[in-house]
Amino acid sequence: MNASSPVTRLGSADVLVTVGGQLSEGPLWDPRTGRVLWLDIPAGRVHATDVDSGATVVVFTDDGPVGCLALRRDGGYLIGRHRSVATVDSAWQQLVDLAELPGQLPDTRINDGKADPWGAFWVGTLATDKRPGAASFYRLDPDGSIRTILDDVSISNGLGWSPDRSRLYYNDTPTRRIDVFDVDSDGDVHRRRPLIELEVGGAAPDGLTIDAEGFVWVALWGGGRVRRYTPDGRLDREVMMPCAQVSSVTFAGPDLDVLVITTAYDGLSDSARNAQPLAGSVFVHYPGVCGLPPDTFG
Repeated sequence: MNASSPVTRLGSADVLVTVGGQLSEGPLWDPRTGRVLWLDIPAGRVHATDVDSGATVVVFTDDGPVGCLALRRDGGYLIGRHRSVATVDSAWQQLVDLAELPGQLPDTRINDGKADPWGAFWVGTLATDKRPGAASFYRLDPDGSIRTILDDVSISNGLGWSPDRSRLYYNDTPTRRIDVFDVDSDGDVHRRRPLIELEVGGAAPDGLTIDAEGFVWVALWGGGRVRRYTPDGRLDREVMMPCAQVSSVTFAGPDLDVLVITTAYDGLSDSARNAQPLAGSVFVHYPGVCGLPPDTFG
């Protein structure tokens, strides 16, 4: 569904970390440390940033790309690396592979993933050459079992659950739309259907998050903005950004009232990078609404 009512257009967000990574992604609020975690996927780095000061440290570096993170219920983290999901302790020292995603080809890697309200971890993949249909979308349960939710995916990306747990929002980026599933009482999904179709030229949906009012915030890769949609798919507002490749969003801060926005310069030409000197930076915006606490695995 596309917008048919007036849209509130807001000014650009504030820079929190200047050009933090080539493909800055996957922001995750960690209430245990009071910092927001985010990734530079191709560098295999996990950063931790204070949302007030912008002070940033690298807490983990892998020997390959890292695609996503989640909090573990019993402490530490879950990390999507290569084609497997691993656990890592709270000091980012002890890394243990937990499960390998089935059916993945050598040139695929994990992309976006999140824990759900029932303690499972949902994660998808992409092919490094971005070819259509080579990826999948999975659910990893706390006992280590994995179920394939979708095959024939191209770039598995943003996902988030409604506050009442009745809906899962999800996008396969090249479709240029956000889909919605119905969710039953134990977290299983069914009845996938299109909800939002993007009309911005060159833009596709990337990471997304849900606020406490049930509205969907989505980063528009190639679109230079973040959008907020109503639960029924109407465009409500947008935050204009100073760079085109907006990669993901999450709510952070003790009151979950800070919208953290990641961006990228991955794939940009020299001239495009010169025109977008803040590409790859991490931004903050204060939207006047709050997000939901991050769910945990386990």
